Amino acid sequence: MDIKELELKRMNVKRSNIYKNLLTWVIYEEYLKLVFAIMKELALKKMSRRRRLYAKEGQSTYNTPPKNSKTKKEEPCTTHIPLKQTPKETIGDITVSLKKKIGKKTEP
Repeated sequence: MDIKELELKRMNVKRSNIYKNLLTWVIYEEYLKLVFAIMKELALKKMSRRRRLYAKEGQSTYNTPPKNSKTKKEEPCTTHIPLKQTPKETIGDITVSLKKKIGKKTEP
């Protein structure tokens, strides 16, 4: 073997390594595309029908107001009783008291 043949073999090995690396990156890229496509499909299945339609059209969400619009801040809900202020009666006590009230009204 002379120097030229050795040089050609070395170049072929280098070239084949480069092709192997490129091929692995291409395969990896295709794999990632596939994984993200599967994740997107799973996410779409979990969404409601309306949100799914908007997601397919490319919109992020369907009910977000434009950034420049002046929207009122939502006030906290005042209809519910906070847990600290709930009466200490249990459900059983309430049903017993209701039965007594109903019984008094039905008696002549």
